[in-house]
Amino acid sequence: QCLIHGSQKEEVKNLIKHKVRSCLLIVIISFLFALSACNKEEINPTHTEFRITDDIGEEVVLSFPPRRLVSMAPNITEALYAIGADSLLVGVTTFCTYPPQAGEKTKIGDYINPDYETITALKPDLILLNVESKSNPTYQALENLGLPIFVVNIDDYKGVMKMIDNLGKITIRNDKAKSLIDSLNSVRDSYQKEISSENIPGAFVIISTNPLMTASGKTFINDIIKMSGLNNIYSSEQMEYPTISYEDVIKKDPEYIILPTDTIRISSIETNLREIRDALSTTKAVKNDNILIIDADVVFRPGPRVLERVKLIKERM
Repeated sequence: QCLIHGSQKEEVKNLIKHKVRSCLLIVIISFLFALSACNKEEINPTHTEFRITDDIGEEVVLSFPPRRLVSMAPNITEALYAIGADSLLVGVTTFCTYPPQAGEKTKIGDYINPDYETITALKPDLILLNVESKSNPTYQALENLGLPIFVVNIDDYKGVMKMIDNLGKITIRNDKAKSLIDSLNSVRDSYQKEISSENIPGAFVIISTNPLMTASGKTFINDIIKMSGLNNIYSSEQMEYPTISYEDVIKKDPEYIILPTDTIRISSIETNLREIRDALSTTKAVKNDNILIIDADVVFRPGPRVLERVKLIKERM
């Protein structure tokens, strides 16, 4: 016998529906709250630690991938543009002239005399600096200001590739960095195939004429010479940029002389050429007029245009 009347049954049904709806609502609210908490955790930069080791072995630890970068070297600036990370650049040096768009960024002075007040005002998440050690005065000054620093120190072609790779990680442009590296390596490999293993011409690169200085095998410039199909006659020197004599160059008798210079200063170039031709008149390079004048900015910047330098030398040989 049913002890519940029709009206009571209806009340029980309504009560059950109400409880079910209440439970569902609680479940939905709980789910949304949990989802919201997860999302907040994912986008909260304080929960994302970013670690990377720079070229002097210092581990740089940031609480989030940097979004405001200051570049204190032209080659670093070029690399950031090359991987599409220029939107993160808030400051560059006065020497950062390539690409032309870099001129629109806030200037922070130059490498030797940076404007620390401007740098601090830019509130950078990371400063990209090209130095050899922590003892560098600019590094020390930035460190004393409590600013995060990542050091780039390039000695050769591999160092350029490493820089591009690291900048890709820092700016979360890994794919673009890898694509650029693969492209550069492909061109380098094609150049390598063109080089004969026999009778490689000797080359003398002039870093300075007063005093007379060159580049050894421990430099980035040496890699450019090698990839161009030439042999650096001073590759075995212990110092990176040794001071030498004209007499010693004459003994080594290079077949090519490479003169990196400011190509805009025509009178200065002519003066240097006269001095070189007079002092090295008996060398094969001078006799055959194989003095290659190259834009110093192009040669001395170890960045993504590295193989353009090689192409330039090869075309003028």
